[in-house]
Amino acid sequence: MLNNRKYTDAEIKEICKNVVLIYDSREKNNKHILDWCSYKNRVEVSKEKLDYGDYTFKVKAIPELGIHHDLDFRNEIVVERKNGWDELSQNFLKNRARFCEELAMCKANMYILVEEPWTNLFQGKYRSQYNNRAFISSLQTFENRYDVTFKCFKKEEIATYIFTLFYYYLRERLK
Repeated sequence: MLNNRKYTDAEIKEICKNVVLIYDSREKNNKHILDWCSYKNRVEVSKEKLDYGDYTFKVKAIPELGIHHDLDFRNEIVVERKNGWDELSQNFLKNRARFCEELAMCKANMYILVEEPWTNLFQGKYRSQYNNRAFISSLQTFENRYDVTFKCFKKEEIATYIFTLFYYYLRERLK
């Protein structure tokens, strides 16, 4: 429920049609996500600087439903995207202090999405010399210490997950 108002199912549908996917202005190699939004699903996108995370969303104003200004959810839910285990291992090995600082300052629910299967991590199939047992231990520690969630997807699935994560988060907030 937003604006201390209970919305009908039809109103919720209308509000959800006004979702705008926000991506960080420093985000790279995300053409597959932008293509999914633009060409396949007609989801509006906005390039903005985010203090943490790579993706979040907002809802455009709908005055007739009592939403008189854009509703920004960057302080509620964000996605940090990693293109694979090697990129994430660099966060743990070379940039750990900065990575910890970013996670600690994040006020939102953070999902860290890795574009590579879990099995590659479990079997040590990545270029980094980071021992897979230590890597898994770091993942579990970070999940508990910083209340983040790690999930893995194929590259072609990640845009769908990002959008549905935000869509259903919003739906639940509106009920």
